[in-house]
Amino acid sequence: MVFNEENLDQLLPDVEAITKRHYNDVATYKDIPLDPDFEKYRLIESVGNTRCYTIRDDVGLLKGYAVFFLSYSLQYKSSYQAVQDLIYIDSELRGQGIGKDFILFVDNHLRDEGVQLVFHHTKVAKSFAPLLEHIGYSHVDSIYARRLDLCVPEQSL
Repeated sequence: MVFNEENLDQLLPDVEAITKRHYNDVATYKDIPLDPDFEKYRLIESVGNTRCYTIRDDVGLLKGYAVFFLSYSLQYKSSYQAVQDLIYIDSELRGQGIGKDFILFVDNHLRDEGVQLVFHHTKVAKSFAPLLEHIGYSHVDSIYARRLDLCVPEQSL
């Protein structure tokens, strides 16, 4: 497997099939259709705030990717940070150490750019938290979601 940093124009021709597998594998709300806003991704990339990393096999087929948004924190304005937007590795490659190697590859690239903190989020049902903790990440936050379009409005708590 070959790891690389790519721009969106390099990545997008190969993205459609793998993002459908990603969606089917890990999406929590499958009734919300997959519909990436590639123009917004391009806009964010045009100002230098997107990084895309890929895993490709020996013939160049896309087998995984990670997309990060980079910026100085609004709370800690001297801290350059990367927030994972997407990360996916084809299921047939999992459990072979490729995920660990890929995350370390990404971390090294981000470190070389001056990133101080990297944030990953992981699905509860498909968690890779043990891997993150194994390579030195700490559990520092939790994210909760509530479907407001499916719940009855509450009058008061």
